[in-house]
Amino acid sequence: MAYAGQVLKNPVTGETITILETSEQTGGEKLVFDCRVTPGGSPLPPHVHSTQEERFEVWSGELGVMLGGKKQVLRAGDRIALPAGVKHQWWVAGEEEVQFRVEVSPPRNLEATLEAVCGMAQAGKLNKKAMPRNPFLLANLGRFSETYIPVVPIWMQRMGLTMGSLTGRLFGIDPEFRQYRAPAPEVPALEEALA
Repeated sequence: MAYAGQVLKNPVTGETITILETSEQTGGEKLVFDCRVTPGGSPLPPHVHSTQEERFEVWSGELGVMLGGKKQVLRAGDRIALPAGVKHQWWVAGEEEVQFRVEVSPPRNLEATLEAVCGMAQAGKLNKKAMPRNPFLLANLGRFSETYIPVVPIWMQRMGLTMGSLTGRLFGIDPEFRQYRAPAPEVPALEEALA
C-alpha cells in the first residue's frame, strides 16, 4: 500500500518517484507525487488512460511531452494537463535531470501500478522498453493500470488483457502484483508512541 513519503525507484526508466498525497488521504480524488528522471532512461511508449487526467508542473530541467500528435518541451514553471482518452507520452528532453510534480485524478490503481512497475524493474522483469518481459505480466499490467495503446480500440484491448490476465493467474501471476509492492510502514501502537 502506497504511503506519503514513499520513494520508488525505476532503474530502467531512470525515475525516482516520491509519493506526496495518496488516494486514501484525498478520499480517492487524486494522487500527487514528485518525479525526478535522469537522462538515458527508457520512456514509456505513447499510451492512453481511459479515465485518468494527469497534470504536470516542471520544477527544473526539460520535459518533452507529446499530447495527441503535438510535441512540446516544458521548462521550469511550465504546466500541462493530459486529459483522459488522449494519446500522450513524456521523456527527458535535455541533458540534465528533469524534476516535476504530477497530480492524477482519479488515481484508480496508479499507486499500486507505480509500486509494481518499480518493483519489477528492480527485479529485472522489465525489458529495455520498460515493459514486462513475461507476456502474462504485461497483459495483467495493462488490465490493472487501465493503460492502453492508442491504435487499438480500448474495448478490444480490455477483452484481450482480461483473457491474458486470467491465463496468467493459471500460471501463478498475482493480479495485484503484491510481490513487487512494498508493505506500508508499521505504525507504532499508541501506548508505544506515548511512552
